[in-house]
Amino acid sequence: MISISKAIELSGQSMSAVATAVGVSAAQMSRVANHDYKDWESKERTFIEEMVRHGLISMADSGLEEVAASGGKLWLNPATFIPTENTMALDELGRDLLDPSTTLNSSIGVVYGRAGYGKTTSVRHFCAVNDRVIYTLFMEGYTLNMLLRALVSEFRDTPSGTFDRNLEKIRQATAVYRRLIVIDEADHCPLKVLEALRNINEACGVPIMLVGEYGLQAKMASLPRLESRIRGRPLEYKPLSVMDVALYWKEAVGLDLTQDAKLLKKLLARARGDFRLLADDTHNLVSAMNASGVSMLTSEVLDGLHS
Repeated sequence: MISISKAIELSGQSMSAVATAVGVSAAQMSRVANHDYKDWESKERTFIEEMVRHGLISMADSGLEEVAASGGKLWLNPATFIPTENTMALDELGRDLLDPSTTLNSSIGVVYGRAGYGKTTSVRHFCAVNDRVIYTLFMEGYTLNMLLRALVSEFRDTPSGTFDRNLEKIRQATAVYRRLIVIDEADHCPLKVLEALRNINEACGVPIMLVGEYGLQAKMASLPRLESRIRGRPLEYKPLSVMDVALYWKEAVGLDLTQDAKLLKKLLARARGDFRLLADDTHNLVSAMNASGVSMLTSEVLDGLHS
């Protein structure tokens, strides 16, 4: 594991900024960095873990992986994001919708799949790394104008009380260069709201990505004019693969399980192809391994932990 001083250097931020991000005082962090603090070694590890958790440095740069591999206490980064086949397909669709050289005649993207397959996680990640994308979660009970008000807020403008004024604010926000609006849980949108989104797509010349569960497909099919504006084929999220499981354990925990095909199949079966279940199961297994003093997961260890 690297030192806290090296971690701060790699983050490119000041000690004060890092301390604020991880929720401690700059004075305390300075004392830990200078080894002038009780249990400074434990605190240093905690600070570095928090820096990884907040995305200030990568897991690989932190050296926590090496600690785990050498028999130290395992640590799971709950914010780990892995590029699965699903997320790569979503990124490709999003980039295509953002590309100003592509048509606006069919500029509505549709992403659907079962709950737990990681749609929201991957779409939020895509939005976070693309400053031309805004993300809005459709809330049950939203009226059309409430949705527009939420969109205007995401465009960092002050929402108005009227539909026409909010529509104009969206038109102005998307007039200079192409933006992308992402509506999550769009399967909860009433048909009249989905139809209105088609009008916004046309009136403002702004691409829209609709993300939801399988009910979204049925609603789109009942609105031919909206369905005709879909870019390509709707993207269906599929269950996780064995390689997705291996990559998650490598990135989140720092353990390379690729040599144990039997173990990976067991872990995939436990997750049932569900990203959320995989993350929860990994957390529970890491806790059990730490309690048992085990630093490497094998098929035998997995069976022993649950015997």
